[in-house]
Amino acid sequence: MKRQFKIIVLFALLIGSNSNAQSNLNLNSKTETLSINWPKDEDWHIVDQQDNETGTMTAMILLKGKETIVNHSEMVTRNIYHSPMTEPIESEIEQLYEMYKKNAPTTKKALIEKDEKAKHPWFIYKIVAPTETLIFYAIQGNYGSYSSLWSTKQKELTPQSQEKWVEIFKSSKIILE
Repeated sequence: MKRQFKIIVLFALLIGSNSNAQSNLNLNSKTETLSINWPKDEDWHIVDQQDNETGTMTAMILLKGKETIVNHSEMVTRNIYHSPMTEPIESEIEQLYEMYKKNAPTTKKALIEKDEKAKHPWFIYKIVAPTETLIFYAIQGNYGSYSSLWSTKQKELTPQSQEKWVEIFKSSKIILE
């Protein structure tokens, strides 16, 4: 369990360092953010938030209710890249998948849905590892890039659970404030 948590945190910091080495140049005075409507009855809240050394990426860990990082059934990791990614957003899922595959060769990856022609291109993938399943969402904004990873310790997801998280991610909105 600690190993999986370390993989997710390491991945977040690795991607932030590699994908956003450029400085944060926001020529617009507005701030861009991704708004996600978390299920209110589950009390999702941030339990950890860190910026990388260059300040180009913020990583957050969210848990529901009174769960802890050590003892959780579900977890969300959010990454906010404060400048557009310099490589295609799908490369992020490939890096995550390769990290899981290295530790668990039976890990599988499947595209759930994507829209590369949207105003803000996005995709959703599922990764099934021996001890957990992940739904991974990434979207490219005008001034930043965003990804969210929901993980559960269930190897098999019910169709309802998968659909719930796909809808949560698809209903997210990039907002200029």
